[in-house]
Formats: sequence, structure tokens, C-alpha cells
Amino acid sequence: MIPELGIYRLSIPGNATVGAMAAKLRHDPRFEHAEPNYVGEGGDFTPNDPSFFKQWHLHNTGRFSGTVDADIDAVEGWQITRGDESIIVAVLDSGIAFDHPEFAGRILPGFDFVNDDPDPQFDEPHGVWVSGILAANADNDLSVAGVDHFAQILPIKVLDDQNLGTVMDLVEGLMFAATEGADVINMSLINYGQSIFLENALQFARDSGAVLIACAGNGGIGDADFSGPGVSPLTISVGATNETDERASFSGTGSALDVVAPGSFIWTVNERSTGAFWFSGCSAATPIVSGIASLLLSLDPFLTHDEVREILTQTAEDQVGPLSEDAEGRDNFFGHGRVNMNQALASVAIALCGNGTVDPGEECDDGNVVAGDGCSPICQDEGEDSDGDGVPDEEDACPDSILEPTVVIDGCDSEVSNTLLSGGCTISDEVAECAANSRNHGAFRRCVSKLGDKLQRDDVLTGPEKERILSCAGQADIP
Repeated sequence: MIPELGIYRLSIPGNATVGAMAAKLRHDPRFEHAEPNYVGEGGDFTPNDPSFFKQWHLHNTGRFSGTVDADIDAVEGWQITRGDESIIVAVLDSGIAFDHPEFAGRILPGFDFVNDDPDPQFDEPHGVWVSGILAANADNDLSVAGVDHFAQILPIKVLDDQNLGTVMDLVEGLMFAATEGADVINMSLINYGQSIFLENALQFARDSGAVLIACAGNGGIGDADFSGPGVSPLTISVGATNETDERASFSGTGSALDVVAPGSFIWTVNERSTGAFWFSGCSAATPIVSGIASLLLSLDPFLTHDEVREILTQTAEDQVGPLSEDAEGRDNFFGHGRVNMNQALASVAIALCGNGTVDPGEECDDGNVVAGDGCSPICQDEGEDSDGDGVPDEEDACPDSILEPTVVIDGCDSEVSNTLLSGGCTISDEVAECAANSRNHGAFRRCVSKLGDKLQRDDVLTGPEKERILSCAGQADIP
């Protein structure tokens, strides 16, 4: 007994279930409340990858001369999300190792713009290292863990076997990434000069709905304001820190710098084995931020580039470095601060769920227990009109949406109407949300395509039904 709270812990008969006994006791006038003695666990997700303990950028315990917690708080953030396979991250680099087990099941067909063929297999390992930091498979007893564990990787080769690339190859790579529906574009690239063609390609990718993440340069003081593509205001520019939260000596500084991330001695995949390899440079810091961006989109796929940038800058940890450089607020050495993955993800999760939602397992007034993820309360009073459409919930085909299960997009034919009708409220509502949040027709079709993939995986739609909805998206007029 806990007398201060009036709590009794009771054992139950062997032939009774916990749930049934709790329900019975709730109706016993001697008790105000009864609930199971729930079992919890520690709140962190720690992968079993053998070199994870070396990945101080994800979880810094002070080993290897590091500072405790000089990291991105990844193990805490993975409790919120570890990613979603519907998110596509394009890596514009030197290619990828297609047969590497750390990328198994994650690589999409890409392109090699250096050799003008559809095989972006690496000749120089830079792109493999970058992809490993961003998205290596996790909790698979191999090598290391990436930041995002489920996003799809779109490898686009724009660097040759000497780790060099031309502006036009980068322009073509950006156009390819945009047209292939990349949600995030990682550019661990430096020293591209000013180019109208490159700026136009960056703008095209932005207009397609992609989030652009780029290096701030490896030339130290002032380099962030000269090294492209990170110098472009169309990108999120990333500098680098070390294991003690100091600015890495090579990290580019300047007014173009947005944030910093760990980038010195970062452990990643070895391109030719299942071992681990350390890697330094803003090229190592950039995929960390790209991984956080893809995780943010796994929570809310409608986030724009500017919204992702605001989340990253507003949740970054300020004044973690020496006061001589890391002044309060934004500065030219650390930007807005060192990124914090957990704080960034938590800010979106809170915004999505909001206040006043009902947590899983919480008891409703009628004694029922809430199911689901806690972001959609299902406790409601009889006669309530949840969506405010004037139809009581008990009579409403779609009680949580003012939309009914009918065609919601101009240009849909009757066949698609029947598909939406059979799919119910969720499809109509989410297709309409795609339309409302898409800036152009390509972005709308990409949104609907991801929605169709998800609904097919969840067995809500068959393959032919999904294709009919995509056909509708191809005809639709988007304001």
C-alpha cells in the first residue's frame, strides 16, 4: 500500500486476466479507480551494431576524449521515429556500394552523370561513407548505424574517381533528383563556383518540394561564404564540430552558415567490408543534418524546406562551443548552433499531436480504453460533431473530416470516384490534403504517390486501385 496516495496493490486469482479484473474493480464502489500494474522500460533506443559505441556523434559518452552529450541526441530521438520507407533521400556524390549489407533493401535506381549511364556504383568511396552516416541499416549486428534507418536512398553520381565534379553534372543530378521525387537532397560537396545554371537547378529542386542540405566548406574561416553549393541561400548550410563541441578547424564560417553538426572523426561504413571507418569534413556533418531532415519528413511529409530549416535552427543547441566563437544567438562560427535531433523531432511530434489529445491506454469517461498512437482521441460524447459539418458523429460517414468519401479533386473520373468511395474517409481526406499543401502539380503527384504506396502497404488499396488514383492525380488541376 502507498498510504499517501491511497493506492493498494492487489494480486489476482490465477484464472482471471488482468484486464478483466481491472474492469471488475472499477465497478466496485469500494474503489475509485483500478488499473493494471503496467511495465515500462528505459526510454532510449540503442542499436546493437558493433561499432555503435564509436559513433560519438549519435551518443557521446565521453569515450575517445569526448565530452559527454556533445552529440545530436540520436538515441533519444529514435524513440520518436526511426524513419519511414516512403521518404526518398538523394545523395549527390561519388556513387554507392550496391551490394553492401548496410544498404540492403534501401537503394533506389539512380544515375551516373559522370559516365552518363544508369549505374552509380562508386569508383571513389566518398559517397559510400556519406550514405553510411546518413542511412546505414541499424540494429542488424553489422558495422554502424545511420541517422535514418528506413528512408530510401537515391544514389546520383556527380563526382568522378578523383572525387571531382563539374557544375553541369551537378545541375543534371539536381534535376534528376527533383523529377524522381527526392524529399531530401544531400550535397556533401565543396568549392563549386558561382553559376546561374546551378542556382536555377537548386531553385528547380526547391520548387519540386525537396529539402536541400549542403556543406559549408572545408576551408575554415570565411569559407561558408565562398564554397558552393552551400553558399547558396537556397540550401541549408552545414558546418562541423568535434567530439568536445568545438568547431572543427576546417569548418567553413561565414554569414551563409545555418547550423553545425558533428563532422570530425565520424565512424561510418567501410566501402568494401562490414567493418567501420572514420571520416572527417563537412561532408560528414552534412548527412547527419540530412538524416534529421528525412526523419522530420517521416513525421510530417508536408514540411517545406523553409519549415525544416526553421525547425533545425530553432531547436539547435546554442553556446555549446567556446564563448570566443559560439556567441549567444546566431554567429558566423556555429550558425544557430549544433543540431539536436531529439529536440527537432519532439517539436514536430508535439505540433502534430497538440494539446488535449488522449494518450494510449488512458481511460475515457465511459470506461473504454483508448487505442492508437495518442494523436487521435476517440473518446467523445454521444451526439458530438467532431468535424463541425453539422452531422452528428454517429450519423456521419466521416466523423473526423468535413469531406465525405467521394471525389475531392477536379479531374477525377467515376472510376476513381468509386476507388475513393471504397477506400473511405482517410483516402479522400489525405488526397485533399495533398492538394492543399502542394505548390505545383509535380509535388501533388509525388504526395499522392507516397500516399498510395502507404495505403497499399496497409492493405487499404489494391495495386490497380492505387494506379487509378495516380491517374487521377495526373489529370487534376492544382491551384
